[in-house]
Amino acid sequence: MSVTLKPVSASSPPPAKAATQAKAAPAAANAVATALQEATETRAQTAKEAAAGDRQAQRVLQKQAVAQTHQPGNLVNTKA
Repeated sequence: MSVTLKPVSASSPPPAKAATQAKAAPAAANAVATALQEATETRAQTAKEAAAGDRQAQRVLQKQAVAQTHQPGNLVNTKA
């Protein structure tokens, strides 16, 4: 009985891993495109999305509101 072994290369991933990486690449590109779109949208677009129920847009508007109130020159009434 003769057994033939194939040499295993350390640089090539197994076929299942290569297929997973091939599927992950478009998903990663989609995530990058979505992040870019979110980063470049206007304040009006964010407000519109927040009004429609977008939780991420609502958080962004909340953070912007807090940042505005804590800028130098904005007086805060400290008397209770």
